[in-house]
Amino acid sequence: MSVEITALQVASYVAAGLLAGTKLIKIAQPFWSKLPRWATVLMPVLVLDLPMVAGYLAGAHTETALVHAAVTSIALLLPGIAEAETAPPV
Repeated sequence: MSVEITALQVASYVAAGLLAGTKLIKIAQPFWSKLPRWATVLMPVLVLDLPMVAGYLAGAHTETALVHAAVTSIALLLPGIAEAETAPPV
């Protein structure tokens, strides 16, 4: 079993980690406090999920695979969206 990791995936994990890390650093608090709650939750999720979504769409060669890729893409974004809608403002 081999795992293939592309440079795009590595970069997205690093970017998502840095975005999540800036939420914890005091100096970045003014930036995050100016954004709406949904954006502060969704931005790291989007950065992490976009390469996966691109991979799913690139591998879709039939209509069924395209529908599967769209459903999977939405499923990847739902946890972040649900968190943004239910979490109290900081």
